Amino acid sequence: MSLVGFSSIERTVNELTDHDLAFFNRMVDARYHAGNLRRYEKDYFINLGNASERKEYKQKWDTSLAETRKSLEAAAVNPLDAEAGSTLNTLKTQLGTYEQGFNTVTQQVEGGQVTDTAAANAAFTPYKDNIRSLETSLRGLTDRAQEAANQVDDQIGAAADRSRTLLITLGATMLVVAVLLSLAIIRSIRSPLGTLTATSNRLAETRDLTADIPEFGSNELGRVAG
Repeated sequence: MSLVGFSSIERTVNELTDHDLAFFNRMVDARYHAGNLRRYEKDYFINLGNASERKEYKQKWDTSLAETRKSLEAAAVNPLDAEAGSTLNTLKTQLGTYEQGFNTVTQQVEGGQVTDTAAANAAFTPYKDNIRSLETSLRGLTDRAQEAANQVDDQIGAAADRSRTLLITLGATMLVVAVLLSLAIIRSIRSPLGTLTATSNRLAETRDLTADIPEFGSNELGRVAG
């Protein structure tokens, strides 16, 4: 039964590691890279007048976009539940719309249609709600994954407590059985030994060699009595 308890703990730990914690880690990664998207987006607009810095921040933005999408795709393979899976699909759509909007504005900047930060922000305003909504949803999914992981952790603790109680009970039972068995063995030795001692004392007192000596079999006591 204790092996069953440990197997249950192992299954729960595997579930926590392979599912809940994996999903949580992907959400943390997605939030980190999505945060970098906002950071490099702003850096690009702030440094609009510097072509080399624009190029640098656009490359960093592209890298963060790829990592954000990668994290969302990985999480969608084994989502927390059906609701989380639906939310991830929405997030991927929002990310695509955000990508389209930022690329549209950067093309206008590189083409000379947009020449200052205020104009770039104004051109990008229709797309900002997508990334804001994405970040909010990611926070919610991360919190849900954390809550699920905490629940599994509680289940592990409960299973461990049950197994510990079972082991203590089994140990106590085995101890009681060992004590009872020892008492039975001692009794099986002391009873014939007492009889043999009484018989020897009687013979010593009476000198009656015709008195019957109890049979003790072929064990050590039997050989002594014989």
